[in-house]
Amino acid sequence: MVIIVDEFSELLAAHPDFADLFVAVGRLGRSLHVHLLLASQRLEEGRLRGLDSHLSYRIGLKTFSAAESRQVLGVTDAHHLPASPGAGYLRHDADELSRFQAAYVSGPLARRNTTIPPGGWQQQVALFSGWEQFENTQDLETTEVLDESTTLLATVVELSRATAAARGMIAHQIWLPPLPDFVDLAGVAEERDFLSAVIGVIDLPYHQRQDPLVVDLSAGSGHIAVCGGPQTGKSTTLRTLVASLAATHQTEAIRFYILDLGGATLSTLGRLPHVAGHAGRQDPARVRRIIDEVAGLVDAPESRHTILVIDGWHTIVADFEDLIEPLTRLAADGPSARVHVAISTPRWTVLRPAIRDLITHRLELKLGEAMDSLIDRKAQQKLPTLPGRGLTDQGKQMLIALSSNQDLAHIAATVTAEGQEPVPKLRVLPEALVLDDLEPERGIGIGLGGPQLETISWDPGTSPHLVCIGGQGSGKSTFLETVIAGISRIGRASARMVVIDHRRSHLGKIPQEMIAAYSATTSATQSTLADVVSTATARLPGPEITPAELVERSWWSGPEIYLVIDDLDLVADHLLHPLVELLPHARDIGVHLVLARKSGGVGRAAFGAFLSAVRDQTPAVMLLDADREEGAIFGIKPVSQPPGRGTWQIRGETVGMCQVALSETGEKVAH
Repeated sequence: MVIIVDEFSELLAAHPDFADLFVAVGRLGRSLHVHLLLASQRLEEGRLRGLDSHLSYRIGLKTFSAAESRQVLGVTDAHHLPASPGAGYLRHDADELSRFQAAYVSGPLARRNTTIPPGGWQQQVALFSGWEQFENTQDLETTEVLDESTTLLATVVELSRATAAARGMIAHQIWLPPLPDFVDLAGVAEERDFLSAVIGVIDLPYHQRQDPLVVDLSAGSGHIAVCGGPQTGKSTTLRTLVASLAATHQTEAIRFYILDLGGATLSTLGRLPHVAGHAGRQDPARVRRIIDEVAGLVDAPESRHTILVIDGWHTIVADFEDLIEPLTRLAADGPSARVHVAISTPRWTVLRPAIRDLITHRLELKLGEAMDSLIDRKAQQKLPTLPGRGLTDQGKQMLIALSSNQDLAHIAATVTAEGQEPVPKLRVLPEALVLDDLEPERGIGIGLGGPQLETISWDPGTSPHLVCIGGQGSGKSTFLETVIAGISRIGRASARMVVIDHRRSHLGKIPQEMIAAYSATTSATQSTLADVVSTATARLPGPEITPAELVERSWWSGPEIYLVIDDLDLVADHLLHPLVELLPHARDIGVHLVLARKSGGVGRAAFGAFLSAVRDQTPAVMLLDADREEGAIFGIKPVSQPPGRGTWQIRGETVGMCQVALSETGEKVAH
């Protein structure tokens, strides 16, 4: 092996540590058949660090000064050479100095035309393999013709390549070809261990290998994050991951939920039988439904592994901030329930540490700022600005494979041909349902929702009060109609309603026998609330009540009182103050509050005496469509919702999205 370095002084100036490497080659190279050929305009002995003692042959061409000639040859002769290219001296021992003229190989090729006279000639094999020369027995007439179409060097290289190829004498290539501009998934995908997928190629030049890029979700936390700047291939990486896993795993073993919040490039994944549901940023209700269903799989694990793919984490932060908390829980508790998360993000800092620290598999594409790298900042600076090029979590350069629509179609056709059943599709909330469609186990049916899309009900026995908050047109009055219809089904003997309805939204819609009082004016409201306080106060246990009566709650009799207030914001605060002292005893005296209020200004109103007392009793809460600027309401972050849909909370625990059922109108009763 011959190591040739042109301008090696410049190399040592840029990388001084290479001097020790050259010294090692000079000391050990001869026994290993490794040789050095170094060339430079000037020789700086200070940079050689003893390398000059291992240089057996020294060539000095025309030097700039006598001192430079002495450094190379030990004499000044090279300085006095004529200024013609190729003139020089060769020293290979201490005493002998040979003058020579180097051959010029970059000029036109001189071809010889030889005339062979009668008498013959004999062929003799040349010393240089691949060339032929002839020794004539008689004088030959030879003329030279310059071939301007090529050079002597090019001809020698061409003949050498041809001879080497014919005899199998190609030198071993130290470096593999660089990574291509792209590679197809079909060219790298292969079946691996369970939950492992090949998604690209890793470049390992120092090991002379280009290995498959394998993501093993069965190791570590089971989550993966892809970070990269705009147009670097984040969506392509997630798409390839899903396609590779789907190609090597059956539908009974794995399924996917796709949140396509980036450039809407993952929509075609929906054709895979492994995909249970897909949602884009234009369908926020479906996005939240997917989160609810996946969260339900954490509480009720299944044998099938579930992978939640989120393309565009920055959209979650900007438009779905209420989902960060349940997603954090998924990242923390998901692996034990066979639930995994795959996320793409434009910057690592967008991911909150509570989630980022739980993700052990990280792929880093080209970042906008190399200093933001969590893997290797120096390696990040060396990445080419090409889609799909990035770093593995070990800092090795990689190339993500491309997955086409044809690949997805082929995977889907193969799964169908094998007779695999598609995974169960995402269950979504209905646009409308009626109260008779519900089957509550106990309590009053409210709607349908939660992770399992089951009946949502309010049980006054465990949560005595109910609050509904929403914006204009969100469905507050409709919600109250549903609750009123549910209370009416309890019957007159067990329940009576006191209704405060300043906008008269429920006038004529409540069975007359269920109404103890109805108020639509401020003056009537004052007397109505006074009657409620008087009745409730009379039910408070006195000192004469026995312990047995306290246990059985038998010191009073009569129906439960449901105080229904629509548009709570229209009722003056001082009218509600007498109720504050009764709220801690409400369960014992059979008093329940059913309140509906607009979301505007609820943040300020929550600090009032009445709503503060209600909140302390941890009521059941239905938060319909509300402005996010109001902040958290009863611990729930407001989100944009269609009318009749909201977030249901019971005893301080958020159940999930719920579609409120419509009550049947029934017979209107005049008041």
